[in-house]
Amino acid sequence: MDNTEDVKRILKGSPWIVRNVWMIVHPWDRKVSIKDLNFSLVPLWIQLWGLPIHCKTATIGKSIGEQPGEVMDSAVYELADKAKFVNIKILFNISDPIRAGLFIGNKVDGVNWIDFRFENLPMFCFKCGLIDHIEDNCINTQEEEDTIEVETVNPRGAWLGSNNYGRRVVEKKEKTFRSDPRKSLSGGLFSPVPKELSDIMAKLNMDSESQEDSATDQYHNVLNQKHQYETEAAKSKQENNLKRKTAAATGITLSFEYP
Repeated sequence: MDNTEDVKRILKGSPWIVRNVWMIVHPWDRKVSIKDLNFSLVPLWIQLWGLPIHCKTATIGKSIGEQPGEVMDSAVYELADKAKFVNIKILFNISDPIRAGLFIGNKVDGVNWIDFRFENLPMFCFKCGLIDHIEDNCINTQEEEDTIEVETVNPRGAWLGSNNYGRRVVEKKEKTFRSDPRKSLSGGLFSPVPKELSDIMAKLNMDSESQEDSATDQYHNVLNQKHQYETEAAKSKQENNLKRKTAAATGITLSFEYP
């Protein structure tokens, strides 16, 4: 395959579902023997449903994901109906059984059952959970069936697979400057770069043919203008504060514009 993008897409999408079974893909390396490749581990996304609202975090997802395998990624996802869930990506050992979920709990929240929903899940046995056969051919649960009550509900089934992938929730970052800290996500700590300073820095970056000494001089000029701007801004702010105090004492209402 000559197309690099196709190769990346195929490797990223592994394992693929072919005739309802996993096809695991590895990058080819002429220096590595096929016998040395590990086809027993596959990247697998598991949706966690049933978490309390305050537990729907990437950190909690990592803690839960360490139970079935090595955690590769953990994030909060959202469906079209705004329902949110934690989605974890683990390295799953194909010799392990598919689990329906697990119990988590603490002294404050008590015990909660967390449902697992597997993305890109192939055919597997609803009795023992292994993926190399179906329940009609299962020979691993005969001893268990002798001790299970008739009314016991099988926790495994086709519902453990999910085709609703959702969308990753990205943490929003503030892009606009707000002089009022009460309306700023950063508490007013973000300071915009003056346009004059941005123009000078842009010219400095574009002037790649200038000599090193000339570039150094321009750099010092930028620092001087930045210092001058900060000094004037501080002075203007002090004057505005003084005007505000004077206005408050005399009962006069004034409006100010901050640089």
